[in-house]
Parts: sequence; structure tokens; C-alpha cells
Amino acid sequence: MQYRFGRFRLSPPAREFWRDDVLEPLPRLLFDCLAYLIENRERAVGRDELVAAVWGRVDIPDAHVSQLILRLRRLLGDDGQAQHTVRTVPGFGYRWVVPVEVVADPSPSASTPAVDEGKDAETDEPAAVPVEQTPDPPTQDADLAQEVTPSPPAHASRARRWIPIGIAAALALAAGIRLWHGPADDVAGEVTADVSTDLRAKDVLMVLPFDVDAPRDAGWVRLGAMDLVGDRLRSAGLPVLPSDSAMAVLRGVKPDAGAPSPEQLDPRLGVGILVQGRAARSAQGWDVVLSGTLADGRQLRVQASDADVIVASRRAADLFLRDGFGRSAADGESASPQEDALLGRLSEAHAAMLAGNLDQARTVLTALPPAQAADPRAQIQRARLDLLGGRLAEARQDLDAVLDHGALDAHSALYGSAMSVSAKLHYRSRRFAEAERDYGNAIRVLQNAGSPDELGNALAGRAIARTVLRQLDGAAADLGQARIQLQQAGDRPGLAQVDMYFGVIEGERGRFEAALPYLSKAADTFDAFGVVERTVTSLHVLLDAQMELLQWSDALATSDRQWALRERVGDPALALLVTTRRGRVLLGLGRHREALQLAAEAQSVSNGLGSQNLRYLYDFQTELAWSLGQWKSAADAADRALASWPQEPTAKRRAYLVLLRQRSLIADGRADPAQIEPPLQLADPQPTLAMLELARAEWAAYRRNEAQAQQHYEEALKMVTEEGGPSRLVAVAASYADWLLGSGRLEQASALAGRTSVYAARDFGSALMQVAVLHRYDRRDLWKAALQQARQLAGERSIPAALTMESTARTAGAVR
Repeated sequence: MQYRFGRFRLSPPAREFWRDDVLEPLPRLLFDCLAYLIENRERAVGRDELVAAVWGRVDIPDAHVSQLILRLRRLLGDDGQAQHTVRTVPGFGYRWVVPVEVVADPSPSASTPAVDEGKDAETDEPAAVPVEQTPDPPTQDADLAQEVTPSPPAHASRARRWIPIGIAAALALAAGIRLWHGPADDVAGEVTADVSTDLRAKDVLMVLPFDVDAPRDAGWVRLGAMDLVGDRLRSAGLPVLPSDSAMAVLRGVKPDAGAPSPEQLDPRLGVGILVQGRAARSAQGWDVVLSGTLADGRQLRVQASDADVIVASRRAADLFLRDGFGRSAADGESASPQEDALLGRLSEAHAAMLAGNLDQARTVLTALPPAQAADPRAQIQRARLDLLGGRLAEARQDLDAVLDHGALDAHSALYGSAMSVSAKLHYRSRRFAEAERDYGNAIRVLQNAGSPDELGNALAGRAIARTVLRQLDGAAADLGQARIQLQQAGDRPGLAQVDMYFGVIEGERGRFEAALPYLSKAADTFDAFGVVERTVTSLHVLLDAQMELLQWSDALATSDRQWALRERVGDPALALLVTTRRGRVLLGLGRHREALQLAAEAQSVSNGLGSQNLRYLYDFQTELAWSLGQWKSAADAADRALASWPQEPTAKRRAYLVLLRQRSLIADGRADPAQIEPPLQLADPQPTLAMLELARAEWAAYRRNEAQAQQHYEEALKMVTEEGGPSRLVAVAASYADWLLGSGRLEQASALAGRTSVYAARDFGSALMQVAVLHRYDRRDLWKAALQQARQLAGERSIPAALTMESTARTAGAVR
């Protein structure tokens, strides 16, 4: 097809661009950018989506993207002011806005423009080699105190954007949970959950790996039969710990300790009944025995036999349900031996996945006979396997083979499973709106499927997608329903994920105090299951909330928990975040020498990481240099951080870095007071965050423009009230009060000090503001008490000498 718009024609198959019937060769990136925007002209295209489509990777600096859009607009006779072809969607990306006529291409032969493909025409860097890559989910876009996801639509430009550091990893982990496990209405208003209402103690069953007495080739039965029995018991409505979670628990049991008892397990697991299985090969087939001690103290033991181990295991599970609980499974016996044969191979593949042997699982699925390989269950299993292994294109192909050819009833539970996998694929590819849609399709079907684990995970997945899309009310509603389903299924790690995301949503709304119990409980549960990286991730989010609340002692305790786990963190990017985050806590406590030592360790940890992760190192270096009074180093580190940080209007941490850079330039004597506009380095000149407005206020004050400074300070104060968070309130109030005192307006400065006095007992900046204001009053006792409080919190920070002497004079800039 060809696309006609105005005086231009574009032929993607032939890779030709025509202006007034004159063929113009275009550089590869320019052509691909134009084609992608036109082909997706019905919607806005996110910045990261465009980068992945054009460059084939995601670690592209914003400056390169902006330059490419600039060149595209110039090519079409457009500019950033008019935007009559490509419109910027603030905080999100771009959209094609010119009417397009689609016509048949008269000459679809492929031709290539006369451009040197050895170089990137837009950046003069080596062109990207097309290789299969997994598009990074938001793990690489986590922020130490801001968002990790694409910015919200333009109408939400003032909405709070918290989603702290670790949430990135949390989003990625949550998007992939229960990959192997086989519509709720939006609720307006606020939805919360009672974190104290959880599974009753000792409610959950845990099926242990089977003891297998059989030839070596039947080794898969150890985990395959365990998972089959667990699914069977769960289908009857019993709460059963997911198999992967059971495996995580057992990693903490000594290998020579034998099967554990419920009393030996961490009580936070909530496991009350352990189901032990044994499968033995005999001349007649397989003998399967299940045993366990029930909640009423009864010892239960059942046995079943069959030539097929799958059938024997299923029958044993049904006997266990009948004799122990008076229940029956949701489905009966399988329909045929052929059905049992397929279930056996799928169980074998699943067992390999549980053991982390993805290659073995792929071998099993590849060896299926054609009739079995074409079964939708096998195709969905392959898609799950490919998704787990990061092979997104193959996973999509497997799913399309099921969904596009009518192989599934759109009202079947299997269709719901397929749509859940499809949603995870969209999420991993950063197509969050599509993920939200497919999760909705899955939920619609799974609501009546009697599978609470799958329904709960689908609801939690949609909540994650909605959180990214800023649909917080809908996300909270989904999490509330997910909690009920996962509690019924006995999925405690899933409940911990729900707790963490309730905490995230509270933080997004600026209610950090309300976020704390959710986040603390999630971290404790993950820790009980020995899931190190999820524990560290939830502690990251908790740490962010504590720092937002200026709870530095609590933040240090949380950091200590992370620090104790750092050697067990396999992801070097996450290890860097643990290190830099601890450094920021130490700076908040005034422990500069320890923070300086951590900076050297963070530098070594960061070796080999890309710019998406190195920005957190530069961020820490900026704050450290600023705290030490090394203005030039602080400005230089801020330049490095900002060069790799997405220029999103709602990026709170980036806004703070802009502020520190400006302050450092002023302190170092490198700022030009003749420059009217502050050096904000923003693609969008409109202020959307309190820290950016504060930077404007301080710049106006630096230029001695009293009227503008007053206006920007008042606007910053208004913004920080909307955003929530004591840390930013104190930052704005301290700077504003300092300026007011310098202008002789003691009464207004006192009002600001009074507003933040509640934090003076735990935060040095707040305490120092009280000293500065009380120093101007004739109340020696109050000033002395405030000075003593500040000294106790100072650590290695100095208090301006003018504030320590009994005088009404003070030095401008003391608070800051």
C-alpha cells in the first residue's frame, strides 16, 4: 500500500518517499519513523514504543529522539510550533495528525534509498544491527523517587506520579507471575483493602515434590505429579500454595532434613497441611500414594494405581479430596487415553519449567506428535514457555495460531488462559493499553471458570497495566477483587503482590502513610518465601515511602534489610539500586563519609550497565557532591544523569536533579544572571511539578526579580500541596522561607516554618528552618531548643555560623 498526504507519498514496501512525484532518498531512521507514525495514525504512539520500533532497542537518549522528530517535521515543512503533521503528546509521545489516503502501490518492488547503512544517519553512530531482543518492561525505567512507566496522557499532567524505584522491577515481576498456570467493572472512587484480613492461619495446603521410585527417565514425575495434584485439589476450592511458591519455600530447607512438618515452616507462610506424594513403578504400572495430617489431626493416606502415572495421580488426588474434605474435583476423569498422553507430556514440560530447565521443557514440547502439537493447550504452553524465556515473537506466533484461527471457544476457560498470556506479551512489549484490554477479555471468561488462581492473577495483571495507564481507581478495584480470588486459591505470594500494589497506589495518590502497612506486609511475605529479588523490590518501594515521609531512621532500618540481601541479588542493576538507595538514606542522616564510601562501591557495581541504569549512579553522585559542597562536581554529575533521563514532564526525580543542577551552577558562579529563563533543560517549557516551579522561583530570586520569585514560590507551594509528600513540602517551604527572611517578611516565613514544624524532630532540613525563623524572634529559649534539635540531627552537616550566634542578623541562603 501507499500513503498519500498533501504533496507527499510514502511506499513502505518499496521504501520510497515522494515529494510532488520526485523520489527523495531518506535515511533509514527517518523513513522508519515516518512509516510507523502513519501506520499507527489512529492513536498516539508512546516514546518508548517509537524508539523500539525505529531503533530496535530501548536505550536511546531523548536527545536523539527529539532530533529525529525535528528532522521529520522539517522534511514535511513542519516545525515544533505548528505541529500540523506530527503532534507532541505531552508526557507520552507523538501522534500523526494529517489526513492520509491509502491507495494500492503500483510498484511494490523493494528498493533501498541511497544512504550509507553503516552509519546511523541521525546520530552518526553505527547503525543498530537487527537482532532479536526482548523489549525491556519498566524494570529499566525505575526511578529513585519518580515514575518507571510512560507518562500519562496530557490531561493528567498535574496528576501525582510516584511509582518509586523498585516498582519497575515489581511491575516486570508481577507481569510475569504464574506464567505456567493454566470482566470486572471499573469502580469509581477509592478502593482499599484491609491488610490485616488475610488467610486464616494454617488454612493453606502445600503439596511437596513426589518421591519417585522409577527409572531415571521418569524423573519429571517428581514435580509434574506434584503440580497436577495441587491443581486438582485447588479445582475443588481448596487453598493450595502454587507449585513455584512451594519450590521457593523448600529451597530454604536443608537437603538432608527430609520432608518438613508444618511446625518447621515459617508461620508467615500460613501452611497448615502438607501433602506428601510417592509414585512407584510396578509391573502393572504406577502406584501413587498421598498422605498428610489434616487440620483436625486425622492422618489421611490414599492410594491409586494405573498404567499411566497421570491417571494414577489424578485418582489419588480425587480420593484425597473425597476422604479428607468430602469434596470432588471440578472435572471428572479424562475423556480418553489420548487425552492422558497429552496431559502427561504437558506435565513433563511443566515440571521442567518449575525446575528452571527451559531447554528441556522446549525439547519435550517440540517432540510432541503433530496432533498433540496442534492442540490449543500445547500451543498455549509453548507461548508461556517462550514468554518465560524472553522469546516474545515466538510466543506471539504460538498464540496467534490459537486465537486467529478459531481454535478456541471465546467463552472457554482455555480462551481466558490464552488471553492472559497475550496480555503478558503486550505488557512485556510496553503496549499497556493492549495488555489492559486482553486482561479484560481474560477476566470476562475466567469469572465463571472456577479457577480463582488464574482469575486472581488476571485481575492483578490488569491492575498493573491500569496503574501504568494512570487508571488508579480501576486498578484499586481490580486489586480488591484479586485479593479475594488469590486468598481463595491459597496464593500467598500473589497476595503479597497485591499488597505491594495497594501500597503503590496509595503512594501515587500522595498518601504515603497509608502505603506503609501494605508495603511492609508484602516485604515480610516475600521474605518468608525466600524470594530475594521480590523482597528487595518491595523494600525499595517501602524505602521510597519512608523517605518521602522524612522517616530517616525507619528508612535506614529498611535499607539494612536490603543491604543484608545484596549478595543474593542476581540482577546487577538491582544491586546498583540497593547501593545508591542506601547512599541517599545515609545523606538524609548526614552520614557523609559512609555515603562517600558507598559511591566508590556503586561505581564498581555499575560496570557493564547501560545508561538506563547508570543514571541512578549519576543521580546519587549529584546529591552526594551537592551535600559535600562540591558544586562543579554536582553540576557535572547532574548533566550526566539528565542526559540519560527521560524528559517527561511528570518525572519528579528528574525535576529534583534539574533543581540541584541549577543550584550548583549558581553556587559555583557559572550561572548567567542575564539569562531570563532558568536552565531547566526541558523539552516541554511548561512547569508541571513543584520542583521545576521551585527552580523557576529560585532563578527569579537569583536575578533579583522579586515579583516573579513571589509568584513562582506561591505556585510551587500550591503544586506541592497537590502532589503530596512531606519531603517536597519541606524543600519548597525551606527555600521560600529563606527568601522571605532575606526580604524581611518574618511573619510569612514563620507561617511556613509552623507548617513544617511537625517534621523538625526527625529531619535536619525542617529543624534548620525552625532555627532560622526563631533566630529572628526575641525568644532565646525557643531558638536554643531548636538549635539543639538541629545539632542532634546534623550528623556531619554544618549549621551556618550566623544561626548559632545570639543575633538578629542572618545570612541569606542559610536554610538552603
